[in-house]
Amino acid sequence: MKKHIPIQLLFVALLTLVAAQASAQRRPNPITAVPRTAIAVAKINWTVVRQDNYFRAMLKTEELERALAQLDIAGNQLNEMAVFSGINSTRMGTVGGIVRGTFGAATVNARLGSSNFTNYSYKGRRIYSNTSTGDYFTLLRSGMLAFGTQKAVEGVIDVEMNPRQSVTREAPFNSVLAEFIDSRQPISFVMGMPLEYQTVADVGAKVISTVFSLSGLGPLGFILNTIGFPRALGFSMARQGTKFPTHLVAQMKDATSAALISGTLSLAQTANLSILSNRMPESDREMLKNISITRTGSLLSISMVLRQQDLPPPPR
Repeated sequence: MKKHIPIQLLFVALLTLVAAQASAQRRPNPITAVPRTAIAVAKINWTVVRQDNYFRAMLKTEELERALAQLDIAGNQLNEMAVFSGINSTRMGTVGGIVRGTFGAATVNARLGSSNFTNYSYKGRRIYSNTSTGDYFTLLRSGMLAFGTQKAVEGVIDVEMNPRQSVTREAPFNSVLAEFIDSRQPISFVMGMPLEYQTVADVGAKVISTVFSLSGLGPLGFILNTIGFPRALGFSMARQGTKFPTHLVAQMKDATSAALISGTLSLAQTANLSILSNRMPESDREMLKNISITRTGSLLSISMVLRQQDLPPPPR
């Protein structure tokens, strides 16, 4: 005899599902609050990353953790974050972070109200600064915390007041890089290089190194250096046991540039790797034999699986 599920239970299950979806949609997303003055953003699932020494070794989290420690916010109180940089990654430029977590707004406000911080009004919002460290902070109406340079924090407030000023509304972030903006992988990264900087030597690597340790990325760091001058770049990284599946997309200035990069990386997959012998370790050269490269016009798509043994051992 078939057993029928009572319609009341089905109704309750449906309501539970709808409520869960609505809750997820209401949950603030740090990357949507990043100002359009940013050219690079790393989206980080801190709940996962903070427990993984290899992920942590890829990221430059010391400054972030130092800034949050001023507010007595511990790593286990953070869920998700977006770390961003403008073309000027100095204290005078745009460098900051936006975090969502379980820290209490009242507790953070009390800490910001201490004698260590000064404050001023910006468009009706209160911004706090620690004059000894040069860090700026503000609590957003969404409950998220923004911190960083003065320009970065003021830019985040501008976005909360007018969401159309979000970097996610701008090309290439809302086009070729959209998949990484929406990515649910532990680490994803997007960068859109302004036209006037696309031919400046090492500018892309310098911006990336604001957030990442290129040496900690192993063979991926070599690929990023090889790509050099993209108009847009994005990548995401997951973890499956001892492997780190990675997907990268780069839009070059034209098809010729994309073909040149594709050819260079394809060369690394051949038996004769002597041309790269002085540029990367043998283990990394062997790893590059297994990457998948496709090119459509000026767009490069690269997939690879980093192995744990291909990455530098994380600090203990």
